[in-house]
Amino acid sequence: LTTCIVSNATGLTERFLDEWGHLIDWIGLSIDASNDEIHAEIGRGMRGDLARQRSHHLEQAKQVWASCKQRGIRMKLNTVVSKPNLDDDMTALVLELRPERWKIFEVLPVEGQNDGDVDDLLLDEGEFDTWVERHAWVADEGIQFVPECNELMRGSYAMLDALGRFYSNTEGGHSYGPSILDVGVMRAWEENCFHEDRFHNRGGIYEWKSGVRKLNVINQGGV
Repeated sequence: LTTCIVSNATGLTERFLDEWGHLIDWIGLSIDASNDEIHAEIGRGMRGDLARQRSHHLEQAKQVWASCKQRGIRMKLNTVVSKPNLDDDMTALVLELRPERWKIFEVLPVEGQNDGDVDDLLLDEGEFDTWVERHAWVADEGIQFVPECNELMRGSYAMLDALGRFYSNTEGGHSYGPSILDVGVMRAWEENCFHEDRFHNRGGIYEWKSGVRKLNVINQGGV
C-alpha cells in the first residue's frame, strides 16, 4: 500500500508528522505562485489573513516542505493556473524546492460545486498552454513536469466519496454511482465513467512505490 496526502500545508504540523510521517510515502503540497501577494489575490491562505488581503501561504508551505523532506517523504508540487497567476514565473521556486513531480492544473469549473465562484479565475483558450510552455524546461533539471488541461482531468481520476460511491466529473459536474458497500467494488466500478486514455495521457503511470521503509517500521512494531 502506498499512501499519499494532498494538502495546503495547514494540517501538516510537526506533531502530525512526528506521529504519522513514517506511514506516509508521498505528500502533494499546493503552491500556486512564487509570492504571497498572488496567493492573496487567488484566495490561497488562512481566512483571517485573506480578510486583511494578505497571505502567508508560501512561507508556511516552504516550512512544511522542509519538514517533510527531512523525514524522507517524497514530494509532489501541485499548482493551479488561473488568471491571477497567469504571468507568474515559478521556475526559481520550483528549482529551490525540487519536487519529484510538479503537477500543473488548469483551473476547473465544476457544475454544482463552484458555480459563479471561479468565473474571474477561468482562462481563455491558449493561456494555459502558454503558461506550460514557459515553465516546461524544469523537466531538463530532472523534475517530472505534468501539465493537465481540463480535458485531461475530466474522467481520468478514480474518485471515491465517504459513502463508498465512485463519482466522475466527465460531464462537468459530479455524477455518483452506487456504493461499493451495497453492490461491491466491481459492480460499482462498471457503472463509473473513467477514461483510461486520458489517465495515461496525463502521466498517471509513474514510479510511485517507495520501497520497504514503511514495512520495516511495521515489522519493528512501529505501528
